Order: sequence, then structure tokens, then C-alpha cells
Amino acid sequence: MSKTKSTTAKGRDKSDAEPSSSKYLVLISKRFVLLSLLSCILAAFAVGRTARILLLVNPQKVAIQAYNDQVTGQATKKSPAAMKTLPDPTMRDGKVPPETLYTSKAFGSGSTTSSQSRWIVTEEGRENCVDLPEHECPAPPSPNVDEGSGDDEIHLPAGQHLLMDIENVDGIFLNSEERLAHAMLELVGECGLTLLSYHCHKMVPMGVSCAGVLLESHVSFHTWPTEGVITLDLYTCGPNSLLPIVPMAMDLFGVPKQVVDGKEFKAPNTVWAHKTRGFPSGDLASFTAEISDMEYFPVGKMTDFKTEIAATSTNFQQIRIYDVLRPTQQNLQNYQKSMTNDGSYESRHPELFEPDRIVYLDGVLQSRKSGEAAYHETLIHPSMFAHKNPKRVAIIGGGEGASLREVLKHKTVEVVYMIEIDEMMVNVSRKYLPSWSDCSTLAGSAESCFDDPRVVVQYIDAFQWFIDNFPADGPPLVDPFDIIVMDAL
Repeated sequence: MSKTKSTTAKGRDKSDAEPSSSKYLVLISKRFVLLSLLSCILAAFAVGRTARILLLVNPQKVAIQAYNDQVTGQATKKSPAAMKTLPDPTMRDGKVPPETLYTSKAFGSGSTTSSQSRWIVTEEGRENCVDLPEHECPAPPSPNVDEGSGDDEIHLPAGQHLLMDIENVDGIFLNSEERLAHAMLELVGECGLTLLSYHCHKMVPMGVSCAGVLLESHVSFHTWPTEGVITLDLYTCGPNSLLPIVPMAMDLFGVPKQVVDGKEFKAPNTVWAHKTRGFPSGDLASFTAEISDMEYFPVGKMTDFKTEIAATSTNFQQIRIYDVLRPTQQNLQNYQKSMTNDGSYESRHPELFEPDRIVYLDGVLQSRKSGEAAYHETLIHPSMFAHKNPKRVAIIGGGEGASLREVLKHKTVEVVYMIEIDEMMVNVSRKYLPSWSDCSTLAGSAESCFDDPRVVVQYIDAFQWFIDNFPADGPPLVDPFDIIVMDAL
């Protein structure tokens, strides 16, 4: 009996010495695990769904309702037509829209307060009840289709690309999709382009994004009202340059900020670039090759400051003049400071910070203010100094007047014939390049070198002029020249 008791005691003592974790064994079924996991997922989904409705969907609906009430002056919950606040694209100059299929898909998002699409509606479309309420829909629709209403324009896989960034723009304008859409339609219309459709989103809390489909390609923009910034992208197929519409785009989208409590804001500043794109052929390839210099710089570069001073086409060439800040040597901040009266070094020496003025003829760089003096000095003076007594000088070309200026610096000169084929070039130079022909510092000369009493300007082809005045079968009609300068690229 005592042996059994001893064994029992030993067994109890051994059990007490084991770890406590071995006292319990918990069994969990797979069904319990799966049901628990599913319950957690459902609970998380319910919480997330509820939070989205409370924090995103309902505020968005309220914002849309408030915006529609502001625009239309009435509740629009049951009136989809009230959302039609943006202007419709229209055809101009008797153009007929091509036959197209319109497809659109809008994705729901908590980041926009409104999403609107507008497209061209033709008379044929109206007959088929496109964009019309049911009670205004005529029946039956007309089956007639004008087979000759296609667009005959050829759209090559090449074109023009205009990129614009504008800052210091009025925030109210940048947050109004209606005003922005009107500006876009006006710009496209003035370009002679065809806007087939466009789609706009008004962002939360502010900002507008629009993208338009052109028959020629596309147009789009995005705004940051709080920053006063808009970016614009316009691409078109074909040879027609977009350069002429740059000032118009600046005016339409560069709306100055409103003066508040007498506070003045900075004027809108535009950074833009124009590029030729695609695979040009024929006339477009020739055009691209001609403007290679201008396209490289400054037109094709997004520089801090660039503005077109003059652009004109004459019977002989295309003249374009740009003011540009040189990227490696100048910046916009110093230039703006040079135009103030704050006593800074820049304001006391504005001539050191003014933009460089560049002249292009048919897209080829002809002359620039920062380097024209050195160029024309080396062109003129070696030959002038090499002659013992240069009295009669002829300049072939030289419409800017800079070669004329350097020749007139020599006191021995009695007469200078400047034979320039393009009179318009001289007129443009007088107006936009006055420093090139400035003779005000020369004793006995005029303010403009063109008006110097020693100067005779002939607007004629130089070859023809020499043939007429130095005939091979007779005596010359004018006295021979001591120096003849070729200043024509």
C-alpha cells in the first residue's frame, strides 16, 4: 500500500516539474479561422465604405450642387441639362466636320467636382437627336447623308508643337472652367483649327484640366489657381506655323491678377517653346530646314524670357526679331530688378541686363545685338585699313545698317553706295534695330547712318545694279569703287 502511494507521489512530483504550457491544449478548426478572417474583411470594408461616403462622396455632391446653383441660379439635382455650362465647339469659315464616331468614358473620382464633355453637333446630328431633349427630337430622322462633306485637307505625320507655361495669372480665372473653355475655343478658332470635342474636369479643391481633340491633332491645359500657373499644350498637323498665335495665347490665358486692397501683383510671365514634329516631306521639309537656326534657339527652348519683337514677310524673305535672355549669362530676376528704381546694382546699370536682340532672315540667324559690333568691325575695317585712301565704298546688302556705320567711321570716305534689294528690311531695321545704324556719335553725321549725306541707298538687286552701271560694252555710269563689301548671307 505504501509502495503505491509512493509511486503516486513521484508521479505528481514529476508532473509539477513540467512547463505550465503543457497543461492546456487548444484546438481551433479551419472553419473558425476562415469565418474570423472573413468577418474582419467585411468589417473593414463596411468601415471604409462608410468613411468614403461621409468624407468624399457627400462633400463632392454638395460641392457640385453649390457650383451648379452658382452657375445656373437654380437647383440642378434633377436637371442634367444644367450641367451644360461650357460652350460647344463650332465650325468656322463654312467648314464641314468630317464623319467621326465619338466615344467617351468618365471614371468616378473623389478628386473632381464636375466632369463635362462638349462636341460638335451638326444639323444631321440634330436630326438624329444628338444632344437634344426627347421632346425636341424630330421624327423620323433624316436618312440623307451628304457624301461630299468630307474634309479634303491633307494631314501629314508632321506638324507644329507649341508648349506654354504662364505664371502670375488670376486665380479666379484659372478656377473657372467656363472662362477657360471660352478662351480655348477662341484660340483654336483664330488658328483656323477644327475642335471636334473636348472634355474638362474641375478639381477638388480647385484647378481645371481640359483636353480637346482637334481634326488636326490636340489641345490641352491644366491650371493651379493657388499658384497662379497654367500649362498649355497645342499640337497641329501640317505646315502652318503656330508662332503667330503665341501673343494671342498670352493674352487669352495670361489674365493679370486682380488688385486687392491696393496691392499690386506681378504681370503674367510666359515661358514657351515651339517645335517642329514628326516626319516632314515636300514643302514642310523645306520649311523645317529653313527655320533650323531659329528652332534651335530661341524658339525651340523653354527660356526664362523670350518675346517676338517683329515678324513680317517681304517679297524676298521672312524677317523675325526676338528679344531673349541668354540662359548661361542672364536670368529673369536680374532683368526685372534692372527695370526698378530700388537702388540696386541692376537698376543702376540696366544696360548690362537687358535682353539680347536677335535677327533671323528665313529662320537663319543673321545678327544679334551681343555680337554684331565685333562681327561688323571685322567685316569692314581690315579692308578699309588695307587701302591707302578709301573714298568710294559699295556695300552689297547690309540692310541692318551696321556695315554702313562702320564704314562711315573712316574720315576719308566721301560716298557710300548701299545696294539692298529689300527696302522693307531697311525700314524694319530703322524701327527695331536703331543701335545697328546709330551714327549720332560721328562728327558731321546724322542720328541714323541711313540719313548721312554721304550715303546713297539703292533698293535693287546688286547684280543687276552693277550690270547696269558697269556695262561690258561701254563706259561705267558711276565712278569705280575703292572698296566693295559683301554683307549678304
